[in-house]
Order: sequence, then structure tokens, then C-alpha cells
Amino acid sequence: MGHPFWWGAAFERLAAVTTTRLAVVRWDGGDDAVVEWTNPSSAALVGLPAADVAGRRLSEVYPARYVAEIVEQFRQARAAGAFRYEVVRELPAGRRTLDAVTVAIGGDLFVSAAQDVTAEREAQRRLDEVSRLTGTGLYHWNLAEDSLAWTDEMFRLFGYEPGEVEPSRALYLEHVHPDDRGAVEAMGGAAEGGGPSRPLHRHRVVRADGDVRTVEVRVQPVVGEAGGLLYELGVVRDVTDEVELQRHEELAHRAADQQRTALTVHDRVVQALATVVLALDLDELETARAEAMAAVTAAQTVVTELLGEVAAVQGAIDPGALRAVVDDGGGA
Repeated sequence: MGHPFWWGAAFERLAAVTTTRLAVVRWDGGDDAVVEWTNPSSAALVGLPAADVAGRRLSEVYPARYVAEIVEQFRQARAAGAFRYEVVRELPAGRRTLDAVTVAIGGDLFVSAAQDVTAEREAQRRLDEVSRLTGTGLYHWNLAEDSLAWTDEMFRLFGYEPGEVEPSRALYLEHVHPDDRGAVEAMGGAAEGGGPSRPLHRHRVVRADGDVRTVEVRVQPVVGEAGGLLYELGVVRDVTDEVELQRHEELAHRAADQQRTALTVHDRVVQALATVVLALDLDELETARAEAMAAVTAAQTVVTELLGEVAAVQGAIDPGALRAVVDDGGGA
């Protein structure tokens, strides 16, 4: 069955306006080829009008250093019927990344179609660079297909080179610290069942080399019209250094508080008791009794201030709590 009368005109009009780079090339098996036809988008890559490209040898219009590579693509297409590839080339139009396919259409003729994906690849490169610098990985979990896609930094978070392993939920859980795995599995099960998913949580992971890291996970579930979860987007950030810094800061604050408490006890209580001891040595019982009472009062003041500081942080303290603690300690 032949094509309708409008077929050729429709193709020419489409080829003239599409951003897809189209070219028909004749290759006889040698080291060069002849460009039979090209559309304006394809000719623009080499900085020429389409009319100035058609009928000329490939080596006359294309940078010579790429000709051998292009000829090899024709050879691959002839062997398999079609050959898909992605290349980065320095052309008169600039440095371009092309996602292309070359198809053998009979005899020594080939048609090539290429999409310019320079902007997309540059955006991906920048995202990968930011991810690497911030220790942030991204994942996409498709529930319908139970497929998981990771960015390069996700692989590195678990101690792998990008693409070294096949991402999966099982692999993720395998690297979750055993003490945290139950909680992570529970959240995953709730998400799979269409339930709410926690938008932000932390857990530990064990890298391939055994190193334990802490990650912070932010999850964005995407649901369908029926309310079921379609897929899940996740951002996983290594916060190990932040957690360690926070721990050191807490230890430093605790040490400062203990030092302050020790100084307060020394200034208000120990010195008063020293005065009591001195008075007893001098047989000044009244003075000793007065200083002892002053020491008790100072001790009560210190304890009251400390309990006030604790209450400000964790709430009011039951008046009997301190006695209960003392009584329990005395009976142990």
C-alpha cells in the first residue's frame, strides 16, 4: 500500500520546523560518507544552511575528528538495523550533547535523528555536583512497577560507585542500621498501603565498607485520584557531621554546667563547712553551729536553683520526687 499524496509534503513541512536533527546519509562501506539530505536543525549544528550541506561529503561539512566515529555508527546500524547512542561533540554551534539513533533504511542509505539534550545534561550535571557537595541523594520509588531510581550521590551514601549495584528497596533496607530497620520498614509499609508517610525522619545506615552514618530523609508521596500512592520522591542527606557536632556541643554545655555547679557548691557550701571545721577546732561551738546552719541554707539555695533550672527545661518537678529518689538510693 502506497503513501497518500500528501505524505511527502507533510514530512517536508515537519522536517523544516522540528528541532529534531534529521539527516539522510549514503555510506558505501568506506572511510567517508555523503550527506544526501538534511533538515535545517541538523545543518545548523555545523553552521550551514541545509542547501549547502546536501550532496557534500561528511568530511567536508563535519569536524574531521568525528568522521571515523560516525562511520562506525553506520557500521553498527547496518549490523543491527538501528544503533542508538549519546555523544558530546564540539561543533560550530558549540559544545552539544546529542541523544541520537541511526537506522539503516536499505542498501547504503541511513537516516539519523538526534535530539539536542545539552540543557538537560547540564542541569543534571549541576544537580549531581550540588548533591555531591551537600551529601544529598535523591530517589524515585515507583510503586506500580516496584522500581527504584537513585541519583549518583545515593550510591555514594551507601558506599558504592554510581551504577555499581541495582537500586531496590531490599538493598536500601539491607544498609539501614539493624536497630533502626524496624521503624524504617514500618514507614515503608504504611506508604505502600496508601497511608501517610513521615515527611522527615532520621536513621542510621551502614555503608558497604562498614562505616555507620546518620541520614536525614525527607519524603514527598504522590497520590492518584483514588487516593492511592503512585510514587514517592525522597531526599536523603548525610547529617553525620551535624549530629556529631551537636553531640559535642551538648557535652560542652553539660561540662560547663557541671563546672558552674561545682564552683557554686564550693563558694557557698564548702567554704561555709570549712568555717565550721575551723570553729570546732577553736571550741567555738556557737560559731560552729551558726556556720553549720549557714552551710545548710547555702546548700538548700544551690539545690533550689539547680532544680529550678531543670524544671525550666523539662517541666515542673513533683515536690516528693527528690525525697523518692533519695529514699530509693538509700535502700539500694
